[in-house]
Amino acid sequence: MFTKKKILITVFVICASVISFAQTGKLAGQLTDATTGKPLVGANLSLTGTNIGCATDQEGKYVMLKIPSGTYSLNANYAGYKSVLVQDIKIKSGLVTELNLALRPSGEFEPDSKTEALYRKNLPKKIIEQLDKIRENDKEKYRKLLQEYYYNILLKIDEKSAESRQRETKILELNIKAEILANIYKSSKSAEKEKIKTELRNTLVELFNEMKNQRVDDVKYLKNKLELLERSLRTYEGDMNKLVEKKLEEMLNENNK
Repeated sequence: MFTKKKILITVFVICASVISFAQTGKLAGQLTDATTGKPLVGANLSLTGTNIGCATDQEGKYVMLKIPSGTYSLNANYAGYKSVLVQDIKIKSGLVTELNLALRPSGEFEPDSKTEALYRKNLPKKIIEQLDKIRENDKEKYRKLLQEYYYNILLKIDEKSAESRQRETKILELNIKAEILANIYKSSKSAEKEKIKTELRNTLVELFNEMKNQRVDDVKYLKNKLELLERSLRTYEGDMNKLVEKKLEEMLNENNK
């Protein structure tokens, strides 16, 4: 009797363990750099509202075990990169849910409503329409095109000449044209490919010439900035006591007026 009871208890414990295991699932995947594709080693991951978390291994891979079935949000963090929050992750009993993530460096450009408002204000309608089409089909290409334009012109728009700003717009227009021609080439018939390839080559020649002229403009711009900085530096390289006394006298005289 005792032996039979002991056997029944053992069977119950085993069954309970199996049921408990079947009610949990796993979450696994890999974290990489969105630009280079390299694995991110030692990134931290955690499920919001739980004590479940882990870190990525030498290959950027991770596995979370014994997650009760349900719907979760995942936080992914890595030093020098933008944090990512992924919502509505469904964990099913006895199954492995795979989730791969690509993180972007924290200083990397990311188009937002403010950026888009600026380029829509400064670009011709035709280019805006072409950019919108690229955004629909390839968000990464859209991001790169807008990034180059944004850094080259919008951040210094008041300090550049009208000619230089026109060149920046032309470069963006040629970049878009090249992307469109490349896509047309891929889907065109064999008889048309050579003609499209020639047009793409000519577009790239024009693009690179404009980019060369752009760099010439940028060098002039930076030289002027450097000259102003050097002039300012020479002011502070003189007799520091005289500079202090002169400024002190100016400030006190201003207050006495």
